[in-house]
Order: sequence, then structure tokens, then C-alpha cells
Amino acid sequence: MTSLNGGVLIIGSLLWDDAQLRKEWRQSSLDLSGKQSVAAPIRYGRISESRHLTYTMVFSSSVPDHGIAQAVPFRNSIKSFAELESQVQSLARAEKLKKKVTNPYFWKWGCVGILLNPVADSKAELLTSILENWPKKFGGFNNVDFCVNSEQRSIDKQGMLQIGWPTGLSWDFLLATVVKPEVSDNVYPDADGIVAAMNNAACYNYFLNNKQHGISTFQDEDISARLKSTKKLEFLERRACA
Repeated sequence: MTSLNGGVLIIGSLLWDDAQLRKEWRQSSLDLSGKQSVAAPIRYGRISESRHLTYTMVFSSSVPDHGIAQAVPFRNSIKSFAELESQVQSLARAEKLKKKVTNPYFWKWGCVGILLNPVADSKAELLTSILENWPKKFGGFNNVDFCVNSEQRSIDKQGMLQIGWPTGLSWDFLLATVVKPEVSDNVYPDADGIVAAMNNAACYNYFLNNKQHGISTFQDEDISARLKSTKKLEFLERRACA
């Protein structure tokens, strides 16, 4: 029977958040021992109420340099579209921190996107099923807000993630949570703005946990330098806020 190997492209707290639903999802669905660092077009670009109005991560086509995300394989290969749907459901529950999710494919502030390996056999029956059925799940989906200004949207109207396939990754597909950017004055923040938001909230754990777990952006060195200049970084790395 044809099967596909895939995983989740993680760019933030899904990898490290201690919320029970997320811990259970990581333990039941993912093989964390097989995670790989991969280049991805990511940046801090969403003001998050749940993170005390600090910036969280988004995909962005306008980054000058790629950052590093973590590709984490599923424990089991996918043998049907129904099995893929089950993984989407589990991912959406972990992302939204809800045991019951009415629509696991898209919601007010984000969605689950899929990325297919371009060198995978496009004639394989299961890949054909995905290409036929995935867009049907995105009826009524509006992708207009998945960008800032004139940059290319991070996902298309059919739920396909609009980034290149990660170099060196031999899997057949990736799922990823794609969120809408939310920034001041329709401009992505520079390092000063990112640090200012953390200082205003006295909350640094999102940035520090990303750093600790191998998730980074082209701005990380500048962010760390600004924290070091105030002699905060060493202390904060030992004691992130809850």
C-alpha cells in the first residue's frame, strides 16, 4: 500500500509550550527524535494577546534572509487522506488549545497549510487524492490577510503553503500552522520594536524558548545584542516569564 512520510514545520511554541494539549500532541503524533533544522522564510510579525502583546512568528516572503525552523516527522506514515485529516485535526487542536475544533483547516487568525515535496511522484494515487481533496476543505477561505503590504501571501486560496520546499528534506509533505501577520502601521517590526514589546510586557519567554529550541530569524542576532546591551540576556536565559 502506498504511504507518504510527512511531518510538521514548526516555527514557534508548538515545539516547546507546556500546555497539556500541546504536550499530548507532541507525544502522540510526533517523533521528536527525528526533528531537523531547516531554512524557512520566517520572522516576528504578529502581536499576540496571549503572549502579552509581544511578537510571535509568521511566514513572510519579504524576509531578506531565511531563518531556521524545525521540521518534525509524524510517528506514522500516511496511508489515506482520512489519516491526513486526522493529523490536521490533532494539529489544529494543539494550535488552538481546544479539544473540539469545528473547522480544523482555517479559522479567524490562521489555518493549517500543506506543502508537497516537488520531487515526490505526482502520479502516486495518494498524492493525487491530496491534490484533489485538500482544496475542497478550503471553500470560503480568504487568504487576503496573510501578508503585509505587497509581499506574496504565505498561503494560497486552496490552502497550499507558498514557500519553497526545505533543502535536504526527503519527506513527501509538510503541514504547518500559518497565521495572519498583525503589526503596527502595516510594517513589520525591526529588532528595536521586537525588544521594546518584550520590555513593555516584561515577557521574554517566546523569544528565549524559540532560541533554545533551534528556531531563529534573520533578526535574532540584533535582538540578542539589544538584550545583552541592557545586561538582560544572561539573566533572562535562566528565568523566562511564565
